[in-house]
Amino acid sequence: MPDSSLILSTEQQLRLSQVQIQRLEMLGLGTEELAEKIQKEAEKNPFLEVESPVISLDVRKKRDEGSMRYGQSLEDELGISDDEEHDHWFERTLTRPETMGEHITGEVALLDISDEMKSAVIMLSSALDRNGFLEGSPEDALKEHKELAKDALGILKTLDPVGLGAKNVTECLELQAKSLDLDPEKEKNLLYVIDNLEILRNGKTDQVEKKLKLSKEEAEELLSNLRSLDPFPGREFDNTFEEFVYPEVSIKKNDDGELVIIDHSDQLPEVSLNAEYIDFEKELKERKEKDKAALEYLKENKDRAENLISALKMRKDSLTRISYYLIDKQREFFDKGPLYLVPDTQMHAAEKMNLSISTVSRICSDKYIDTDYGLFPFSYFFSSSSGFSKDDENAKSKNAIKERIRQIVDENKGRKPLSDQKIADRLNAEGIKCARRTVAKYRGELKLESSYTRN
Repeated sequence: MPDSSLILSTEQQLRLSQVQIQRLEMLGLGTEELAEKIQKEAEKNPFLEVESPVISLDVRKKRDEGSMRYGQSLEDELGISDDEEHDHWFERTLTRPETMGEHITGEVALLDISDEMKSAVIMLSSALDRNGFLEGSPEDALKEHKELAKDALGILKTLDPVGLGAKNVTECLELQAKSLDLDPEKEKNLLYVIDNLEILRNGKTDQVEKKLKLSKEEAEELLSNLRSLDPFPGREFDNTFEEFVYPEVSIKKNDDGELVIIDHSDQLPEVSLNAEYIDFEKELKERKEKDKAALEYLKENKDRAENLISALKMRKDSLTRISYYLIDKQREFFDKGPLYLVPDTQMHAAEKMNLSISTVSRICSDKYIDTDYGLFPFSYFFSSSSGFSKDDENAKSKNAIKERIRQIVDENKGRKPLSDQKIADRLNAEGIKCARRTVAKYRGELKLESSYTRN
């Protein structure tokens, strides 16, 4: 006989109201996304009165994740005034350079191969990265035509510029070396150097002469041939326009050397309640025969409008709070620069500001701070320590260590490139504990080449 007794249990459930959900959503949006959302809401809500801001292009900065340095305003970048910007953009669109895909399609159209093979080559070319390399296998890129993959890749590698379809820099240079039509001995020597770039030391021929038993003139000719090669053939078609962002705040020193927070919320539309609809709602309420449907419609939209205004205020207040927190926590960064960034986490910030971790995470998402040292995402200021215990007062932020690695590489340009081990040794001599593998990892994240390929 089945047990028909009742079992009582208790459980906790977290339920968010529509107001809370809207506030969290607003926190996570960047300036441009939020402005677009406000405009869309205003189009369907009569209670919302929206006044578009006068956008200042001086506020807009070029995002360069590689260097994290200052960008230019759009008019400076294009060399035009505000009035000319729209027309100039239109002209640039009409006269834009050829893309890699368009170039390859044009070349393939002239080949004496089957239409099926032409389609396979074009499809394969769409899997190339911006350098012109094919990182995966051709079979993966041509899943429905795997039987054509090998031949399609072979055809792709014959196209101009030579090197497209290679799997890496070495293969790319080898393809180009073979296309130079050198005599066998010179080609053999050039291929050897390509496979052993470490024997080069800033263009010096000593190691090359010794290794290949060449005269100085022969070694110079070999290096001249090497320099004529393009390690990244796809980049000549990289016509991506620079990406610009509006920083949420600026934290900079004034003339007296004091740090000042400048709020850029004036880049957002100004939102308020429509006075006419407030009066209309009041009038409907005072009528003896009330139109319940109309009143319900007005109340619903008024509530939505008030919630939106409240969410925008909360977003602004939260950004101000985290800006003051960063000034307090990262004072040395704002005084001296990225090398003085201290380790911190969003969890720690949430505890100090008495906010939830999800709120801090949303505040930091896709938002930027303009500083005296460049444009940085909020998330940049939250990176763990590296090589130190959590409470070590000498702990260095991961991002500060990456900045120092960048500096060391830049300082050494024009001289013998430092290996990852030598960079690690220099960091350790400066009191920054960092293993060679960690240097290699951070160098990769900074998109810096190895000592073998750095000039």
